[in-house]
Amino acid sequence: MVRMILGIPSVHHLFQLQTMLSQSMYISLASQWRFSYFHHRLFYYQDYKTLLV
Repeated sequence: MVRMILGIPSVHHLFQLQTMLSQSMYISLASQWRFSYFHHRLFYYQDYKTLLV
C-alpha cells in the first residue's frame, strides 16, 4: 500500500486519473454550456415570438 503510494507507477496513475477527470469535467462543462446556450436561445425566441404577436 505505502509502496504503491510512494511508487512512480502510482504517480503516473494519479496523473492519468487527473487528466481523465479534467477531460470529463471539461466535456461536461462544455455540454452544459451548450445546452444552457440553446435553452436560452429557445426562450429568447419564444419571447420574441410573443412580442411579435
